[in-house]
Amino acid sequence: MNRKDDHISGARKQKPLNNDFDRIRFIHRSLPQTSKDKVDLKSRFSSFIIPYPLYINAMTGGSETAKSINKALATIADYFNLPLALGSASAAIKEDKWLESYQVVSKIHTGLTFANIGADKILADAEEAIHMINADLLQIHVNAPQEMIMPEGERDFTKWLDNIETIVKNVPVPVIVKEVGFGMNKSTVAKLKAIGVKTVDVSGSGGTNFALIENERRQKPYTTLNTWGLSTVESLLEANQIQDIEVLASGGIRHAMDIAKALTLGAKAVGMSGWFLRQLDQHPLKTVIENTEHLFDELKTIMTLLGVNTIDAMRDVQVLFDSELTHYCNQRNLT
Repeated sequence: MNRKDDHISGARKQKPLNNDFDRIRFIHRSLPQTSKDKVDLKSRFSSFIIPYPLYINAMTGGSETAKSINKALATIADYFNLPLALGSASAAIKEDKWLESYQVVSKIHTGLTFANIGADKILADAEEAIHMINADLLQIHVNAPQEMIMPEGERDFTKWLDNIETIVKNVPVPVIVKEVGFGMNKSTVAKLKAIGVKTVDVSGSGGTNFALIENERRQKPYTTLNTWGLSTVESLLEANQIQDIEVLASGGIRHAMDIAKALTLGAKAVGMSGWFLRQLDQHPLKTVIENTEHLFDELKTIMTLLGVNTIDAMRDVQVLFDSELTHYCNQRNLT
């Protein structure tokens, strides 16, 4: 089994847990004063308009198993016109034999597609990843804890910020800098904004845990790092402190209520990966499409109950934090 298949296998073993989205409550409105028919789920980021505030986030590529998963994800993405992010292109950059596991998507999906590379990669790698699938956007993932735990991972992060800056200033498509489940603090978001990054995906803990996945691949695990990082909720609250940068949310998005809460905390759109992987494991493709339709219908229902007609208006919805989340905000001076 190659590393990409190890990651898929590890992700499949993990089940959705309680996370910090459970520390947030909406305030019920007995008089919503709107109609479900008026609710519009369209959203916008990186100058693109998307029909739903959701994208299928980076999962895989670089193996036969990955090819099969990407084919199914492309079918779902095309049905709903959802943006689709592929997994890291590193495998295909190293070995042409894995190109088809990524390019299978372009044979099915006609909507927005994200290429994906690590922050250790140089401009030429970014250009190759974009060209490989004729991508509309480029994700650059930052994953220092995963790399440190990964037996064959990177140990030198001194050039990451410079690499990102060079890529952002030279590639022909918008760039999203994303975490892989360890979250971002306000200082990180500010540094990325300073070098020209327009959009970040804060991707905090609460979903697929790559520390656990990599520790399972080690002879001597770094078990103290299994809970490393900020949650997606904490990361959204941190990112809200930085003006004029688009924020996307992923990491532990389990259902429509989590989507609604992430939008209320400032996300322009929400990425889901584990949810789709579990759906494909448990159901035929037809049922996955039906369940995705239900996800959007439930989001519309929640927005109707909140008296909100647009995604932008979700940011004006009031929420209640529990004492632990309130304490975090106080300690971090988050307003």
